[in-house]
Amino acid sequence: MTAGIIIARKLGPELRGYYGLVIYAVNLLALGQLGLGPAITYYTGKNTGERGRILGFVIASALFLGGGLAVVFFFVYPYIAGIWTDIPRITMLIGLAAIPFSFFLTYFNQFQMGMLKVMQSNIVRLIRVVCYLLCIIILVWMMNGKVFATTISFTLSITVTAFVGLLFFRSGVQPKFERDRTFVHPFFHYGFKAYMITIVIFLNHRLDIFLIKHFLTATDVGFYQIAVNVCERLWLIPTAFGHVLLPTLLTMDKNSAEFTAKVCRNSFMLITILAVLLVGASRFAISLLYGTPYLPSAKALYAVIWGVVAATVLKVVAPDFASRNRQHYTIIACAVGFVLNLAGNLYMIPRYGIIGAGIATSFASVVTGVILLAFFIRQQKIPLRMVLIPIREDLGDYLKHLNRLLAYVKRN
Repeated sequence: MTAGIIIARKLGPELRGYYGLVIYAVNLLALGQLGLGPAITYYTGKNTGERGRILGFVIASALFLGGGLAVVFFFVYPYIAGIWTDIPRITMLIGLAAIPFSFFLTYFNQFQMGMLKVMQSNIVRLIRVVCYLLCIIILVWMMNGKVFATTISFTLSITVTAFVGLLFFRSGVQPKFERDRTFVHPFFHYGFKAYMITIVIFLNHRLDIFLIKHFLTATDVGFYQIAVNVCERLWLIPTAFGHVLLPTLLTMDKNSAEFTAKVCRNSFMLITILAVLLVGASRFAISLLYGTPYLPSAKALYAVIWGVVAATVLKVVAPDFASRNRQHYTIIACAVGFVLNLAGNLYMIPRYGIIGAGIATSFASVVTGVILLAFFIRQQKIPLRMVLIPIREDLGDYLKHLNRLLAYVKRN
């Protein structure tokens, strides 16, 4: 968040929009991960393969897929009219250099979570964030760098973190590189279903930015991205829960559906409360943090926020289906949401600008969440109120953990 504020203030809306388009290209190519991340978690958690071989597969897949996609895109993007043609080639080259290392960090994180190495996974993520912030402070804030310096900060933070993670946080596992199709095939088979989900979710969350650039300007992209970035900070809670939920469910023999319902209703309650507070403070917060030139982002935030709340359901329920190897339910729900999102944005953006984009995307997120909930309730025979509304037992858990925290503080 701090890095985003520095970038917004130093670059201004237009240059911030150009930097956002570079990052958008990197995120777009992340679709080339082929769903291998969830497959790595699944098979690591199920202990169906030697972990040294899995780690070797992680490294080889990241370098081959990430590097190949980066090279192809670098030679293709200048011919994609109206989107990246204004981005200098050297700036785009620096951004694309992060892709194989970004692939590795994603796969490596999933590998760690498959072993339930939550602390090690969090440390690696923290290193990446701290490194990025330090680079932004030095290269952008202190040295008055612009888009090129910001892109260097992005790539450098990912590259450094990848090497540090592999050297110090692989939990004693030595990578083994073997060419064995029978070993690799299950990863791609499981990953294909996860890949379909990843593509549709990415398009649902980022299609609006692509269409805003098509219909409007880079400045509008900057305004809208600020609103989306602020709202998506609320996902820190359900993303953290969902991140740990899949490997946890893989170890559970029973009551996994009840556990998922508990995580979902508590996540939904927390996000709803935070969303209400954010809406009330949005204009003041954006003006204070990003500056008055970014105040148009506040109106877009009002349109985006309720879709972010609805997406909480997807982030929690989807890992439950993944733990049962039933991702087709998530694919159906997200596909319906994508069709609504595309149609809504095509209609709303030319008429209502970035506010229309937020409304269309939010409506699609709500429909996706409703469909996914319907599948989950029907499959697991759990009442809707148990998935969305906290119960007395949850309050007891909050009090119990609060007492444990107070006792810990008192002892120390």
